Amino acid sequence: MWLRFSLSICVYLVSTLAFASPLNFPGDTLAKGQQFASSAMSMGDWHYSGDYIGVATVEEKENSQRGIVGTTNNGYSFSTVLNYLYGLNEDISIGVRYGYRFEKEDSDIEGTQAPGLQGELKSEGGTDVSLLGVYRLTDGVAVSVDLVLPMCSASAASSVCNSEPSKPKNTVSTGQSGGQGNGYYQLNGELAANWLSEDDERWFARLFSSITMSDQVFGNKASSPFVYGFGVGHAYSMGDGHNLISQFKLTRALQYSAYSEQVQAEVRYSEQSSLGFKTEYVWNWLPTVQLRPFVDVSIVQHPNMKFVSNDVDRSLEYTGGTYVTLGAQIRASF
Repeated sequence: MWLRFSLSICVYLVSTLAFASPLNFPGDTLAKGQQFASSAMSMGDWHYSGDYIGVATVEEKENSQRGIVGTTNNGYSFSTVLNYLYGLNEDISIGVRYGYRFEKEDSDIEGTQAPGLQGELKSEGGTDVSLLGVYRLTDGVAVSVDLVLPMCSASAASSVCNSEPSKPKNTVSTGQSGGQGNGYYQLNGELAANWLSEDDERWFARLFSSITMSDQVFGNKASSPFVYGFGVGHAYSMGDGHNLISQFKLTRALQYSAYSEQVQAEVRYSEQSSLGFKTEYVWNWLPTVQLRPFVDVSIVQHPNMKFVSNDVDRSLEYTGGTYVTLGAQIRASF
């Protein structure tokens, strides 16, 4: 149903948004009274591997007593995101974002030490609503903010949008599907700029960060780490109405603690990071409408997880993994 709705939005945009001039690069802003709308659909796939340590308090030199076995985490997701922006004046734009996401992952731990920490986790539903704001500092330079509101229910399950955590399906649990709401406030910020080089080539750069206020969701602590990073990109012209945009992004996240759906308890997460490379083909399909298929490949250092189970300190320690996203976006302004 959600897919049909998203496709209907896309058809509406194509058929009614005349004489549009899309936002092309980070740092671009809308003119007074101008509106922007987009719909993006994507599919993600990830893989991590590492070790489960059954007795984390034992020193590393006594590895034979730590109960170390291999562990993996594999999963995939499908998502749709709708964006809308309106130019209040030449410098300020405001808008809203909403999405729908399905996610499934499978964790596996070798042996029989931790049957309750492995199995299938599945969640699906509407995301929290985001309020968007963009402020133009000068031509090609802008500051944007994204305030995520915990609109999805944090106390009762809803078929449309909820923050209920999922439970793993394994030999000791029948499992339970969860929602896609976060249940907490999150503020994202970005400083972006784009410019033409002496060779008349378009470049752009971004600095971004994210901060979260933790909250209680279904009786558990819900939160996410403080995130910061930067990205740099380049646009290559392939002819009239056709461009290829490539960019890389480095992201770093700090330590934090929160409830883990896999562990079913509060967990201390280590620092984490990712290095991503995204390639996007931009086709000016109509004078008013762009189609932008993309592929995003990231090398991810998944956070280590430390927790207490049966009064024993345990941990999941991961090596580097991969996260690949394929998708497409249709966008227009009017």
